[in-house]
Amino acid sequence: MLLAALVAAGCRKKEPPTPSAAVIDAAGATTEAPSLSASAPSPPDVDAAVVVDAGAASSDAARASSREWKILVPADVGEGAGDPLDTLARAIHRAVTTAHVDSGSPYRFVAYVDTTIDYGCLCPPFVFAPFWNSGRSDGYVLPVFAPGVPEPPLAKQGLYRFMGHFDGRRITGFEWLKMRGEKSEEGMDEYARKAPVFVVEGWCFEPTDEYSDAALEAVYDKTLAKMHADGRFCAGTHMPKHAPK
Repeated sequence: MLLAALVAAGCRKKEPPTPSAAVIDAAGATTEAPSLSASAPSPPDVDAAVVVDAGAASSDAARASSREWKILVPADVGEGAGDPLDTLARAIHRAVTTAHVDSGSPYRFVAYVDTTIDYGCLCPPFVFAPFWNSGRSDGYVLPVFAPGVPEPPLAKQGLYRFMGHFDGRRITGFEWLKMRGEKSEEGMDEYARKAPVFVVEGWCFEPTDEYSDAALEAVYDKTLAKMHADGRFCAGTHMPKHAPK
């Protein structure tokens, strides 16, 4: 099952990446936000992995890395007038609602996504990144992966950059599990909530520059190294440097 047995190890609070946020106006319009690697990163230390070249990445990962796509859901919304999460939620709702109309030529965009494996609950595994640890129930997203696009392993110490489109549905997590041929378990109360279905046509992973602590490095280093070896890191990113001692 997609929910990995990493909850216990992930229940410590992480410091989320701090890229510049996309600007979201009152109408829900967005402008392109820099990626986590947009600001000049510190050079990796000698035993950090080499920076990934877009051409070396898997084809759908390279497509997800492309800056041609507008960012509907940025990595972080920062601060603004009113509640930025409310503004973002309205923009997401509009995009889901109009997806039925645009089904012939869907509106493709990038959404930054985090995992809930550090929530300490049996929750849907993915959440729009700005909603991580917000206490809100409207941040879940239920991905389905296009043919040829592999499902990502669940990890922390970075964010997923999903490229694709909404298909117009809002379903419960239980319905999503049924679609996937998976069974529900006792204690999955959060799966009763409805969330938008997002068709992932490509994805890559944007890691943090440095592991936040040694314990998390021990838990996630192999998973991140495997994604890196498989060409799943977004262009211009590298393996996190070792945690400070």
